[in-house]
Amino acid sequence: MYGDINNYTLYAATLDNNRQVTNIQVFDSNIEFVVDIKRGPDGSLYGVNLVSGTILRWEATDPNPQPNLTATFNNFSDVSTLNLNGSAAHPSDRLRLTSANGSQAGSAFLEQALQVSANTDFSTQFQFQLTSGQGTNGADGFTFMLQNTLPGVNALGETGGFLGYSGINNSLAIEFDTYRNFDFSGDPNSNHVSVLRDGNLTTALSTANSPFDLNGGNVLTAWVDYNGATNALQLY
Repeated sequence: MYGDINNYTLYAATLDNNRQVTNIQVFDSNIEFVVDIKRGPDGSLYGVNLVSGTILRWEATDPNPQPNLTATFNNFSDVSTLNLNGSAAHPSDRLRLTSANGSQAGSAFLEQALQVSANTDFSTQFQFQLTSGQGTNGADGFTFMLQNTLPGVNALGETGGFLGYSGINNSLAIEFDTYRNFDFSGDPNSNHVSVLRDGNLTTALSTANSPFDLNGGNVLTAWVDYNGATNALQLY
């Protein structure tokens, strides 16, 4: 482990048996100068932030994630395999990310990690329903997200128009947006879908208007397919 204090980045270097560097990757970013990183008895890494004087903790993740992951939810009466954060809850047999109130943010992630390589494929189909609040004029939407950030299953972004996604780096998300935030350059209207990355909501990779009302109260179905060999992401 070593840090670059000029850009607030920590790097992890991999060494071979001859102590030669074989790989370098970003371990964490947007943090001030950190020293004395050690592994604690719980398996997590701890470090001291010299600027703020605080102790930082990096949670240990599963070193052997399941290569072929299948998750099926006929309903959400049992969420024992999910980690819920923020305002996320499961009243009755549904998963609710936010209630119909302002400044909400919720997230739900599978506890089991999905191993991703250059040729990883995935496919998912889910139903969603946006109700209450101001109906068609309500805010703000939600995202379907894959991420590999340090908070892991505890990841949660900013509230409101940031959809609980802003600030979650090393991620890819499909945004179902139901409110136009005029301070977001990538927000064309109040009824569209976009492909986002690294917690950035202002610059979408791709955007398409929805031909029907995402926030109309109907139960809608989405399919997401990704082909790792062709690097193609498709949303239906």
